[in-house]
Amino acid sequence: MSNHFLKVDELQRTLADGVIEEINFENGVNLIVGRPNTGKTKWLQTLDFLLGDSGEHPYFDDENPEEPISEKYTGARA
Repeated sequence: MSNHFLKVDELQRTLADGVIEEINFENGVNLIVGRPNTGKTKWLQTLDFLLGDSGEHPYFDDENPEEPISEKYTGARA
């Protein structure tokens, strides 16, 4: 039996103005740390969505309806 695995090297989100935000991952275990409400969970939801999660769409934000994330970002890729 072969050992299959999935490796994600980077995760990118494209802002509406074309600026790309990205996280680069290293081999092994990676941690995403930061102050509260700085987007850590949204990064993980983005990755889940790209991998086929049928749950909450990461580009809709019920917490901040004034500025929906679906208008802030135009795309994402891993």
